Amino acid sequence: MVKAIKVLNRYGNKGDVFNYKVGDSGGIKQYALLKLSDAGYATSSAAANDPIAGISISEKEASDGQTTLGVLTNCRIEATMSNAAAIGVPITASATPHCFQTAPDAHTTSGAAVVGHTLEAASAGEVIEMR
Repeated sequence: MVKAIKVLNRYGNKGDVFNYKVGDSGGIKQYALLKLSDAGYATSSAAANDPIAGISISEKEASDGQTTLGVLTNCRIEATMSNAAAIGVPITASATPHCFQTAPDAHTTSGAAVVGHTLEAASAGEVIEMR
């Protein structure tokens, strides 16, 4: 079972929160992984190896008129790995929502797709700490 992303620590300036434009019609859960969709825009439909904006700092309800959302970019989290991983390996978004996977090839994967690294080894489906 996939657990929600849990923010453990915020680094830098309280997590180095940046405001991104988001669509008004869709809802976004707090601590959802957000994908870059255009310059200054983010969406919650992150998929495997997508370029990532960060993690939503708050919840946004559908059609509430809100069109910007704060996004954490510098934090330590606890989240589910969709595959096995060694400690310290680069990670990307997974095809499974709110999960991460090891970067297919750190030399060819987009820098924006590599969102951090594991802080401990993991088996597939395990919840671990990552940055």
